[in-house]
Amino acid sequence: MSFIPFSEMKELWSKEMFKGHPHFPLTMARNRFESIRGRFPIHAPESVSVERRELDPLWHSRRLMTQIQQRFAAIVVHVGAVSLDENTVRTKARTAAKTFMPSKPDKYGVRFYSVVGWKSLYTYAMWDNGSGNRTRASPAGRYVDVFPELRSALFRTLERPEIPIKRSEAGALWVAMWGHLTKQYAALNGHRLLICDNFYTRHNLAKTILAFNDGEMKMIGTVRISLQGKWNAMELEAAKARVDECERGSWELIAAVDVPPGWEKLQEKHKRAQKKLPPHLQTPYMAPMTIAAKSGNIVFRDKQTVIFYTND
Repeated sequence: MSFIPFSEMKELWSKEMFKGHPHFPLTMARNRFESIRGRFPIHAPESVSVERRELDPLWHSRRLMTQIQQRFAAIVVHVGAVSLDENTVRTKARTAAKTFMPSKPDKYGVRFYSVVGWKSLYTYAMWDNGSGNRTRASPAGRYVDVFPELRSALFRTLERPEIPIKRSEAGALWVAMWGHLTKQYAALNGHRLLICDNFYTRHNLAKTILAFNDGEMKMIGTVRISLQGKWNAMELEAAKARVDECERGSWELIAAVDVPPGWEKLQEKHKRAQKKLPPHLQTPYMAPMTIAAKSGNIVFRDKQTVIFYTND
């Protein structure tokens, strides 16, 4: 999945392939739209307190974005495959909301997370990444402020002892955006598929979204080993090294493992206990691990070695 950035307003009225849309010229002429746009106040400055303006760099657009986000979610609910990706809106403004991404075509811009239908390409959910936002609310907390029907279910899920995602993490926002589909309209066949690139494909996220929507949404995507957590990453690194030496078409299946949340504290407790023992009796810490049900990674040797994850 990819987004086509429109650098100029006139491109929305373009007749070139992959640009524009017939709804724009049918609605109004471009020069009339630009005339209205130049006189359109998004958010009156006096309607927002000075303290709020200092903490939220996108304060001037919040009301408009909230209306757009609510309308997006109300018009269409996807029941098939969906994908989450970033969309960067290029800007030259001096604002803390913009980020610098040297690998992107638009290096400076405001970044949004978008949940998009795999076939329809309709954007169901869109949310800014919170860059420069110094309000005390977490990203997930701000999302459920706009969609309060998700609040109880989301926070109850995140508070379960076996769930590794905390409400202050960006992953909690992604779970809310994905799970919103199921909470609004459950799939008739009880199955939804989430297709991710290697930044979002993580066993911990897949496990959390599965718990949030009662097993309806499954994840599949390529894997970045460094984001898989210490215990899964160890086995994946070893499997990748083995498959790198095999001929094209070879593969290995590596089961995903679950470790109890808070294993870092257990590791520190183990280290303190080991210091009281003589060196020859000391042992490394091994977290209690269990094989995750119906979840795993496929390490496949193509021209290069590629790793996929799925819990479907």
